[in-house]
Amino acid sequence: MIGLGKWKARVDHMFFKGDVILEIKDKDGEYDFDIELNADMELPDFRFYDIVEEGNTLKGKGEVSLLPGKEIEAFLEFEGDKMSGYLKAPFVGKIKIKDGEKVG
Repeated sequence: MIGLGKWKARVDHMFFKGDVILEIKDKDGEYDFDIELNADMELPDFRFYDIVEEGNTLKGKGEVSLLPGKEIEAFLEFEGDKMSGYLKAPFVGKIKIKDGEKVG
């Protein structure tokens, strides 16, 4: 499994600009994700599934509580202790995840 651990990254989108902490975990052989914001803002609930590992990337689908019944797309790319990617959601567009660094 690739990318396991905690990652700090920058998000710059019209709805949120700031740092996020993404924790990638192994849950009985499946990928599991926790997302935290370093801001005074409540984060909606995310659920990810159909995560596929291809080389140094993770691709998957998910749902977010703010968009019931709508599917989101996730993509993460890893290069050593660096990470970048995006979330793509209906009505919101592509949310870029930049300058990710492993912090734990």
